Amino acid sequence: MRAAQRAIELWNGFERGPSQGVARARLQLRGACGRRTASAALPGLALELLKAILEELSRGEQPAIVTKTREVSTQEAADLLHVSRPFLVKLLEEGTIPHRKIGTHRRVRLADVLAYREAMYRQRGEVADDRAKGSGAPGLL
Repeated sequence: MRAAQRAIELWNGFERGPSQGVARARLQLRGACGRRTASAALPGLALELLKAILEELSRGEQPAIVTKTREVSTQEAADLLHVSRPFLVKLLEEGTIPHRKIGTHRRVRLADVLAYREAMYRQRGEVADDRAKGSGAPGLL
């Protein structure tokens, strides 16, 4: 965790400095005995992923990388959305979140679950903004 915090501090220093961000990075590998080394340039997407992983590690989290095409069960999707499984099934049957059935089991693409979650976060934020501005219903905060 300490090494991740140091890496993020260095990264953030580049983002605040005159270069305004990290444009390129090289990955350097060194064998356990220290005699053999190799290096390669990292593409931009790898840099973004690396920063996200380091940020999670620096907070003591255990990051996981999964592909967006991965499918999850209805229980896993419900857990990600912090809703009950029956409520999630209702969303699926209404067509709010796309899914497919394998026999009697429903499968939901992780990308679709995350997109729905993001839309709900945005909607909640807009509702909170409206309430803060006083445009809500009279008598309600």
